[in-house]
Amino acid sequence: MVALAAITLGALPLHAQTNDHLFRSWRWPQEVHSARQAGWAGAGVASLDEATAGELNPALLTSLTKNQAYAGALAFGSGQTGMGDRLGSRVALGTSGAAARVSRRWVLGFEVLESRAVRLEMAPVRLPDGSADSGFLEATAFDLRAAVAFRVTPRLHLGARLVSSRLSLEADARHDPATGRSDLTLQASGQAAALGAGF
Repeated sequence: MVALAAITLGALPLHAQTNDHLFRSWRWPQEVHSARQAGWAGAGVASLDEATAGELNPALLTSLTKNQAYAGALAFGSGQTGMGDRLGSRVALGTSGAAARVSRRWVLGFEVLESRAVRLEMAPVRLPDGSADSGFLEATAFDLRAAVAFRVTPRLHLGARLVSSRLSLEADARHDPATGRSDLTLQASGQAAALGAGF
């Protein structure tokens, strides 16, 4: 019973919340990088037989019938959030890559991915205490991915993926009280990198 509860809870999506007003309109949507997967409303974990399969399920690369290469870009339009914050228009690298058969059973894949490039301009919305926060937050996410797939039998396919990720954030914000000068000014810039693997 405990194992079943642990598996069930492990399958639920996680959510997080912050009380920092700089992130009040921040969203991190899951972008679809395959044209065919987008046409299938995001479905593709068990059905893609193309080079982009390395992103979701590298074992699917063994279903390729020929070598493939692809490239695409992401265009984020400008807009306004419910809080009045403004999203700037950006063009991101999107995703590009290739997959090649090296034998009847082995396939190698490689991807370069810029999954996020966003600039959020924070409007000076007055809070209940009369104070207001304003500024901007800019983020870029970049991945390098390598995948290998092996067909053990016609019905058993194995895949592994190595991912190098880099996230860059930059922020400039200030807090203005109901009266008087700004009592808090924030300027921040940073990067984080991580290496991950999946099987």
